[in-house]
Amino acid sequence: MLSVARACSGAKVVLPFWLYCYCMFTLRVLNVLSVIVLSVIFFGKILFMFKKIVRAIAKLTWYLILGGIGVVTVARLVTGVVGWVRTYSHQNVPARPVAIVFGAGLTRSGGASAVLRDRIREAASLYFDGKVEKLLMSGDNSTDYYNEPAAMREYALELGVPDEAIVLDYAGRRTYDTCYRAKAIFGLEQAILVTQGFHLPRALYLCNALGVDGVGVEADNFSYRRVSLLFWNARELLATVTAFVDVHITRPLPVLGEPEPIILTGESNLNLSDACKTCKEIQND
Repeated sequence: MLSVARACSGAKVVLPFWLYCYCMFTLRVLNVLSVIVLSVIFFGKILFMFKKIVRAIAKLTWYLILGGIGVVTVARLVTGVVGWVRTYSHQNVPARPVAIVFGAGLTRSGGASAVLRDRIREAASLYFDGKVEKLLMSGDNSTDYYNEPAAMREYALELGVPDEAIVLDYAGRRTYDTCYRAKAIFGLEQAILVTQGFHLPRALYLCNALGVDGVGVEADNFSYRRVSLLFWNARELLATVTAFVDVHITRPLPVLGEPEPIILTGESNLNLSDACKTCKEIQND
């Protein structure tokens, strides 16, 4: 009996093959299921965090859009009020020593663009009507191949404006630069600003904020395409905000140099017969 007991105690238990395969398969399935469950939990948490991040970004974007709309609205409202108060018709604009003509691009041949010619014509008409004594033509001449002031002068001479009545500003790369230099370089205290209606409120705001007592006359003698007008007005939205940042925050310095004060004689142009003839030609053209 003792030997039998010892023999039984030392015997090995052997599982049937099918039961062994079943147990291994069950263990594999449980492992896979556990991995899947853990992955679902993990990726669920990631997805939840991702949704929270997306919602936060969407909310921040919405706030930024609302803030941007608010800033643009305030900026346009302020410049619009300044433009409304300080814009006059050609006949009613008060006389000032100088008219500032803002650059507006060139054609491929280097001549003044249609928008720029419109501004120059209006400024020339102001000169011939005795509203101003000098024309300050400000534009971009940052390269040898792009010279807005020279093109502006050439067109003004074609209209009959005498060369001695023309002053060129070669560093008026932006409206801000033109207004800043009008005060700092050319010593202007007062001026008539000549540009299109979509641009005039911003120009008036900038020049008055930078120390030039400016009034404005719209140069809208030509007919422009609606698409162009839409584009220019849309561009003014961002440009107006940039003007506010320039004046009230960054206050950048444009290209400066030695002062070149404009010399005025105080003489009226009303009695110049040639000027009057040219003025009539401009108005009838």
